[in-house]
Amino acid sequence: MNIEEYISSGTIEAYVLGIATTDEVCEIEQLIEQYPSVRATVAEQEALLAQYAQSHSANPPEHLKQNIWAAIQEEPNSTASKIATQTETPKISLTEKPSSKKSWKGYAMAASIALLIASGICNMWMMQEHKKMSAEIANISAQEKKLLDGTNKALIAAQKAKEALDIMSLPSLKKINLAGVGTHAQHSGMLYWDAATGNVFLDLNSMPAAPEGKQYQLWAIVDGKPVDAGMYDPSSGDMIFKMKTFFKAEMFAVTIEKMGGSPIPTMDQMVVAGKTS
Repeated sequence: MNIEEYISSGTIEAYVLGIATTDEVCEIEQLIEQYPSVRATVAEQEALLAQYAQSHSANPPEHLKQNIWAAIQEEPNSTASKIATQTETPKISLTEKPSSKKSWKGYAMAASIALLIASGICNMWMMQEHKKMSAEIANISAQEKKLLDGTNKALIAAQKAKEALDIMSLPSLKKINLAGVGTHAQHSGMLYWDAATGNVFLDLNSMPAAPEGKQYQLWAIVDGKPVDAGMYDPSSGDMIFKMKTFFKAEMFAVTIEKMGGSPIPTMDQMVVAGKTS
């Protein structure tokens, strides 16, 4: 239980005013024993109620006492005696405070009760509004984050596309078409090789994803022997993926190998290949 939220819920005010339900009374009395902050809040609310009632009480006007005494003096003795002897008629005591003060205290008590009830309702409303506002802020923040993530992804994709176009526009770059091999005749890829720098870039975006637990591996055929040219990683998001550097090669081929690659190509798993000349 969040004690701070419970204290601000208005239940304690209802308890002090005597309008809490039986369950709420039992709950608060248990919490008073467990939490000093609840006990202190109950005491504070009781003190506020007493202070409010006392500060708004009013004594009757001073001349009221004199007016009552004068009225009694003007009555005949027999009438005054009769009044004095009638037990069913309330007596007027000049030494006691007039009952109007009790009436004023009643009004003050009623006003303080209304004030505390309104305060409790206001606290509950403010707490509900706070929760609603917090939810709206969280929703707006989530939308803004989603929009920002989308914008960042778009910027990254645009940057990668620009880098790929810059590479493919190099005059020294050679484009090698990788055609499907054997049962993979429907597949194709593209390899970009800059013989001047030895940079090799592979594009297998039109190829299906490698089987689970497998990965595409590029091979360069150099002097009739296959040489590992690197593993293809489609998760990079690059339009063309940079492979290992080669300054000479007669052919490039791609095979399906286990994750991480193989030291020698699995020939029956060759999917695409292309000659450099």
